[in-house]
Amino acid sequence: MNTTAKITTVSALTLAMMGVGLMSNPASAQSFEANSFERPSFTQQDGERKRGGRRAAFGKNFRENVTKTVSKIDNGVVITMTTQDAEMLTTLQAKEGREKANVTVTKENLSNGVQLTMVTTDEAVLERMHRRADRHAIKSATTKSVENLENGIKVTVTGSTPEAIEAIQGKEVRESRNEAITKTYENISNGRIMTITSDDAALVERLQSRAEKGGKRGGKRGFGRNSR
Repeated sequence: MNTTAKITTVSALTLAMMGVGLMSNPASAQSFEANSFERPSFTQQDGERKRGGRRAAFGKNFRENVTKTVSKIDNGVVITMTTQDAEMLTTLQAKEGREKANVTVTKENLSNGVQLTMVTTDEAVLERMHRRADRHAIKSATTKSVENLENGIKVTVTGSTPEAIEAIQGKEVRESRNEAITKTYENISNGRIMTITSDDAALVERLQSRAEKGGKRGGKRGFGRNSR
C-alpha cells in the first residue's frame, strides 16, 4: 500500500543522487580567520575518511541498483526511483533531509521505490531543475561501448532519442594534449565514434585499462591526464 507524505525539506545527498540538486547559498558559507583554524585531529580525519567511504559505497550501490526517471511538470519535476534491492529500498523510503529554500517536495513511497514531486515558484530554480531534467533524459538515452584495438581503443557513443543524438554529435571535439596520442572523430547516424590510438605500447595499455574502469581514475568520463 502506497503512503504519501508532504514535506518541505530534502537533504543535499538526496538532491545529489536525484541529479537535480540545487546550488547552495553562498551567503550561508562559514568563514574562518587564519589564527582560529585548528588542524583536525587524527580521530576527526579518520571519521571523515570513513564517512567518505560510506558515501562512495552508497553512490556505487545507488548507481548499480536504482532505476531513476525524471519528468518535467509546469512548476517542477517528478522523480521516480525504483529498486529490487531490499536494503536500498529501505534507505530510499526512510530518507529525510534538511530544508531547501523555495522547494516543496511531496514524497510517495511505492512498493519498489519512491516518487518525489518537487515544485517551486522561483523561476530561476525552476529553470535549473528543468535544465538538469533535460540533461538526465539525454544521459539516460545515451549508450557507450568501448572496443580495444591493436594500437588503442574505439569508443562508440549512441543515442536513442533525437535530443541525445544531437547532444552527442554537437559535443566539442578536443584534440589530445599528448603528442603521442591521436584522436579521430566520426559522426554516424545515431551518434559518434571516437578512435584513440598511439604507437606507445605503454600508453595503449593505459588507455585500455582506464576504459575498462569506466573512463578515468575514480570516475566515468575522460581518459586521464596523460591521454588528453
